Amino acid sequence: MLRAILFCFLFFQSAACLAASDRIVPSGPAAQAILLAFAPEKVVALSNALPHEAARFFPQRIRDLPVIGQFYGAADLNLEELAKTLPDMMIDLGESKGTVFRDMERLSAKVGIPAVHIDAGLKQTPDMFRRLGKLLGKETEGEAFARRAEKIYARAENIFRKAKADKPKRLLYLLGQKGMNAAAKGGFHAQTVDMAGENVAVMSDMSPRGFGDPVDFERILLWDPDVVLFAPHSAYDEVKDSDVWRQLSAVRNGKYYEIPSAPYNWISFPPSVNRYLGLIWLPKLLYPEYADYDLYAEVKEFYKTFYRYDLSRAEFDAMMKKAM
Repeated sequence: MLRAILFCFLFFQSAACLAASDRIVPSGPAAQAILLAFAPEKVVALSNALPHEAARFFPQRIRDLPVIGQFYGAADLNLEELAKTLPDMMIDLGESKGTVFRDMERLSAKVGIPAVHIDAGLKQTPDMFRRLGKLLGKETEGEAFARRAEKIYARAENIFRKAKADKPKRLLYLLGQKGMNAAAKGGFHAQTVDMAGENVAVMSDMSPRGFGDPVDFERILLWDPDVVLFAPHSAYDEVKDSDVWRQLSAVRNGKYYEIPSAPYNWISFPPSVNRYLGLIWLPKLLYPEYADYDLYAEVKEFYKTFYRYDLSRAEFDAMMKKAM
């Protein structure tokens, strides 16, 4: 069994893997977001309950799925609930940690079914869709998803490269209820921000979790970014009338924004396919002189492709209220 699992992990074309892919479960929120976008008909359980903002983008069958917990992060995987769903395979999509082989061995032994990991880093997302398509017997869909992701990534990369050659924006991504956690430069959850400009949150120690690292306001003042990006439900609404926050030039200049969060945070959490919405939004926000495309049209197409959802102009405008 172990050798078969490792073969699946390495090549994603074992007959055993492909034959056992009709009932799948995600290992955590990143995998869940991707699988619900790519193969919702095969998902038989959720690792995490859908956030309120996300639920309306999915059909009732998905909203009614049992929640079994997650392998990483909260590590609250409920084996009894998992067993009830009669899954064929658990799929892990996300950061390829150095311990991933051992983790997949341990996960498979724990859940009693094959466990497969595919790297889902920001740049690796197109290849991830191709591998996922092969694994799940959906190669045509995998290629279509991959090509759409490649187009978004290449355009964003080109815009950011031109802007950085001119004058890159100094960015700070803040999370937490009071905005006192920062997404550290070089972290997996800061990949989108690092790509878009100069992430000023340089830290020697960084948390692998998606909630950022605690910082004090003195440190934020020393960084003094050009643009502040607040996570959804963070400190955005407090900033305008705060004498403390107005010490930041970005706040005084009105260069602070709240990241859209429907169905998920467009920048980082979970670090999944939703980050490609960030690669559509950030070029238009930060470097509009280089981003000569219709933002609504691009976002609408993304929702149609990845969420099978027809996004209205009114819904888009509501998302952009604090984001532009």
